[in-house]
Amino acid sequence: MISMTGLREMKEKGYIPQRMYLKLMLGGALSLSKTLLFNLRSLKKVRKMGAGEAHYVRPPRRYELPVYRSGMRVCLSDEKYLRPTRYCNPRAPDIVAMATGGSMFVCGDADRPPVRIGQSHSHLHAGAEGASAGLIALYDREETGEGQHVDVSMQECILWTLMVVQQAWDLTQTNITRAGSYRKLVSGVIRRNLWPCKDGYITFLLLGGGHGARNNHPLVELMDREGAAPDFLKAIDWKSLDMAKASQEEVDRLSEPIGKFFLAHTKNELYEEACKRDIQLYPVSTAKDIVEDIQLKAREFWVDIEHPELGGSVLYPGPFVKFSKTPLGKWNPAPRIGEHNGEIYQKELHLSPEELTTLAQGGVI
Repeated sequence: MISMTGLREMKEKGYIPQRMYLKLMLGGALSLSKTLLFNLRSLKKVRKMGAGEAHYVRPPRRYELPVYRSGMRVCLSDEKYLRPTRYCNPRAPDIVAMATGGSMFVCGDADRPPVRIGQSHSHLHAGAEGASAGLIALYDREETGEGQHVDVSMQECILWTLMVVQQAWDLTQTNITRAGSYRKLVSGVIRRNLWPCKDGYITFLLLGGGHGARNNHPLVELMDREGAAPDFLKAIDWKSLDMAKASQEEVDRLSEPIGKFFLAHTKNELYEEACKRDIQLYPVSTAKDIVEDIQLKAREFWVDIEHPELGGSVLYPGPFVKFSKTPLGKWNPAPRIGEHNGEIYQKELHLSPEELTTLAQGGVI
């Protein structure tokens, strides 16, 4: 049995979720229990595995996979898309996928048109999903000997990037809308996410409960060290503060002294102190900040690549991951116009040197 003292201590340490989350957890538990009760026959089919039994045993192949050779016959298909669709367009610009995928609905200021991330992201997400799906299909081919079509939708890929937008509607029937540097809570209260500081911006979430207390207590102590924490802020019991029930006036009152403190410090000053105290606070980095980032320098992420045509080297992003046994290959500069004409037109397309010269004289290449 758990004593009342133990329960009180668990609540003070933030181990017991707030009432709203408990309600959601209980609702989910009831739904799961109902599903299990109505599927007892299926549950009986689940076999317990022994301690020494492997979780997965590769089935023996009934065939041998041939080694690929140039000119080998391959399976061709006229199927362009596998699923019925109305808006498929392989040449669609990024803004189309970001808009139809819902991302633009939550990005930007409430009183202005929606915006998208400046750099194209939908094609990158679709490419990553397509590569992953291709690897899965390749693995299945090794298991079964059969190939598969891979159909990837950029719109669906963007849906996966929306974090809790869909869940907010499923759980609370609330639409999360764009609010600029702020975020609109389920209660309708606006809370700041992006805070201005001395030389730019930082991100910080003002939360309540046990999670909020782990951030807010050390932040208030840091503010108090400089005499920037008012008495009411030092007296708050962050663990019992439920932001879902806080009024706009309460949130604004909490935000005012915190915002003034951030404005008096640079991004790096705030970030260094946050790292020392386990505060979830992060700088909004510019391109210059990223190049000078001490973490990236420590990992030797940046590489100098020689550009003979420029008479020097240019700093490039290096490999995105470091493998101990199979490091990624050497980085090369971006190709110059016409640099690989010989490899492509002669070796791949089998054009003669005379034909290549004719194309060049005609301005075709």
